[in-house]
Amino acid sequence: MRSLKLYIIISLFVIFFNLSAQIVIESDEIPHEVGIHWIKNSSIEVNVNLGTTGGPQTWDFTSQPMGAENSYLTIVDPASSPYIDSLPSANLVYRSPSDSDTVYQYYNRNSDFLIMLGMGGISTTTPFFWRYEPTDSIPSPQSYGNSHRFRYGFTETISPGNYMEYFHYGIQKYDAFGTVNIPYGIYECLRIRTYDTCAMIMYFSDIPILYDTTTYINYQFVAENYAAVVCVKSHPDEIDTNYSEAYILERLTSFTSGIKEHGKPTDIECTHYPQIFSDYTTIQYSLPETYNIELTVHDLTGRTVRKLVKNTQEKGNYLCKWYGNNDAGKKLSSGIYFYRLKVGNNKFTNKVLLIR
Repeated sequence: MRSLKLYIIISLFVIFFNLSAQIVIESDEIPHEVGIHWIKNSSIEVNVNLGTTGGPQTWDFTSQPMGAENSYLTIVDPASSPYIDSLPSANLVYRSPSDSDTVYQYYNRNSDFLIMLGMGGISTTTPFFWRYEPTDSIPSPQSYGNSHRFRYGFTETISPGNYMEYFHYGIQKYDAFGTVNIPYGIYECLRIRTYDTCAMIMYFSDIPILYDTTTYINYQFVAENYAAVVCVKSHPDEIDTNYSEAYILERLTSFTSGIKEHGKPTDIECTHYPQIFSDYTTIQYSLPETYNIELTVHDLTGRTVRKLVKNTQEKGNYLCKWYGNNDAGKKLSSGIYFYRLKVGNNKFTNKVLLIR
C-alpha cells in the first residue's frame, strides 16, 4: 500500500510539473504593437534535432552556421498600408521590405482568432494583391494539445479566363513544449507541427489544365510576445516527422519593440536590415510629412564616422545603404556602430554590428 501511495504521489508530481512547465499564448501575447520588428536569419540544407512530442524538453539550435539570407518584418499602422481599403477589417499588418519589393501581410486579431486576410506587394517591377478566399483562422489561446485544420488560398489572374489558383491546406498540432536555445537567447516555447500541402491549379479559358501538389512537414517554436523564434521547413514531400535534414532553418536574430522614444513623433519609423552585416546594411525610415533630415553613423565613442543624409525630405518611405565605410570611403573595422536619424528636433538611434 505504501508503494502504491508513493507511486501515485510521484505520478501526480510528474503530471503537475509537466503542466506547470507549459506556456499558453493568449491573443494579446501575439506581437501586435506598431513599431515592433524582427530580423531572422535563414540557413538552407542543415541538420536539426527536432526531439519528440510532449515535454518539457530542450531544443538546441545554436550549432548550425548562420545563413546568407536575412528576412525583416515590422508591424505598421494599418491605416498607412497600401491595401487597407481592400481589407478594411485588418487591424494587424506586417511589412517585409527588400531592395525592390515591400510585402504587406494583413490580419484581423481578436480575442478568439488570428485571421489571415491576404497580402500585397509594392514593387518596382510587378505589384500584386492576393485576397485569401477562403481565409484561415488560428484559434486563441494557443496551448499544448490543441490542433486545427486549415485551408486558405488565393487566385492570381493572368488574363480573362486564364488564371492560377493556389491553396494551402493541412493540420497544425501543438505537439510539444519546452526550452529553445538559439544564438540570440533562450525561450520557453510551444512547438507547432504543421502538415502543409501546397496545391496549384492552372486554368486556360476557365478549364483546369494543370494540377500539382507538394507537402511539407514544418515546425514552429513560438514564444509569448515574440511569435516564432525558430522555424524549420522540411524538404518537399517529407514523410518522416522526426527528420534530421531540414531544407530551411530560420532563427530570430533581433527583436525590438521599436526605437521610438517618449515625446517623439509616433508616425516616424526607422529600422534596418540586416542587423549583423559584412557587405552593407539598409536603413529604412518613413516620414509622415516634410522634415529636415540628418542620418549619421557613429562609433562606440560617439564620434561621427559617416554622414549619410542631410537635406529636406517630403512625406514618404526612404532607403539608405551603409557599406561600413567612413566619409573618406575607407572600410571601417569590425565592431558595434550606431546610426542616428535626426528628424527636426527629434533623434532616433539604433545599433548595428559590422563583421569583416
